[in-house]
Amino acid sequence: MSSSKGNLENYLIPLEEINLATKNFSLERFIGGGGFGKVYVGELSERWQNRTAAIKRRAPDSYQGEDEFRNELHMILKFKHENIISFIGYCDEADEMIIVYEYATNGSLDHHLQYANKMCDIAWTQRLKICLGAAKGLDYLHSGLGEHTRVIHRDFKSANILLDENLVAKICDFGLSKWGPKNRPITHLNTKVAGTQFYLDPAYHESHILRKESDVYSFGVVLFEMLSGMLVYSERSLGNKAAFLMTLVRQSDEKKVHELVDPHIRHQISSPSFFIIKEVAYQCISLNLKERPSMAIVIGKIEHALDIQGLPGSDVLTITDMCVGDFLILHPSKLKFPLELKKHSLCSLHLTNKTDQFIAFKIQTTTPLECNVRPNNGIILPRSVCNITVIKRAVKEAPPGMMCKSKFKVKAVVAPNGATTNNITNRMFDKEENKVVEEFTLRAIYIHVS
Repeated sequence: MSSSKGNLENYLIPLEEINLATKNFSLERFIGGGGFGKVYVGELSERWQNRTAAIKRRAPDSYQGEDEFRNELHMILKFKHENIISFIGYCDEADEMIIVYEYATNGSLDHHLQYANKMCDIAWTQRLKICLGAAKGLDYLHSGLGEHTRVIHRDFKSANILLDENLVAKICDFGLSKWGPKNRPITHLNTKVAGTQFYLDPAYHESHILRKESDVYSFGVVLFEMLSGMLVYSERSLGNKAAFLMTLVRQSDEKKVHELVDPHIRHQISSPSFFIIKEVAYQCISLNLKERPSMAIVIGKIEHALDIQGLPGSDVLTITDMCVGDFLILHPSKLKFPLELKKHSLCSLHLTNKTDQFIAFKIQTTTPLECNVRPNNGIILPRSVCNITVIKRAVKEAPPGMMCKSKFKVKAVVAPNGATTNNITNRMFDKEENKVVEEFTLRAIYIHVS
């Protein structure tokens, strides 16, 4: 094998060093593998700062050959990002194809997803942070490498997301990745489609045209894995390797999709946080490429889900405590005011726009002197959540049965062109021919403060 040129020569690690670090590729140093070959953990010498490293050795019969090896080397040399695995060096002596990376002590995400006892230890908030890190890594590949260039990973999956000691996500394995110009698809790729089944974009599979949206599709599959706590091809996933993702797509019903949520974290997830992640996951795997968001938009959605998850007063996810319409999902279906005598009560109402249109809403209460609704009208962006705060005037004594006489009527319509929050009128919600006005009536109760 010919020697590398340019900057790569500075990263060349002798095979003798690799053999010492891995104890001649002994079984005790083996930590994983796949179609490309095997991965070992090893301690490098002082010359390499005594670093603990992951050493990826390609097998002679690997589906990734010398071209992929060189491709990965030249790519990772240029990558500098917290959520991209750090390159230490390589070795190509004696026909070896070895790449040395930083060692991620918590292994690959798929290993955690494969075993329920491992995944249950990763809380919902931490899962969101892992997804956020992976999203930032992909966004860097798509948008952070200069004005004219992007990289499409082409094999994004949970097996290629490594987790360090702090569970920070690190994207790895760039053997199949492709450089390409920004703002247009890579149209010259007419070879055999590459990637991993279950994560592979159907549009790419059919057309052989590789776009950044293909990575977005794969990311959406990983989002569903994180929600369910299972690998997309896991035997645990409804007993059928091919069934899981199809089930996710079919169960777009807002109530049934809850059944797929990992039971270990169901009690941790706030409803608005769940709705945001569920919606962006479905957008990512849309068969319509135009509906798939950029990774920058995905990052914003996950950050919003994290922010909402941390808000006080957000109800945890339940299967039945919601009202589902054609435009909106309301949660909860009954407002619950914590009762502290002689103190104002506060509760939250979450309106999720389940459509691809702008939805105008207004909220009226039967007791306007006792309840303050903020905001009481507005426009909700497509596939977004609007958080409503309802403040109830203090009471001197607990009412019979903890019942509250206040009722709340929510109306929703497709927003007219040019409508803004500042020009919403009552007439906008009048029922007319060929106009759908959605209405919900919510009751309220008091609950004891524990």
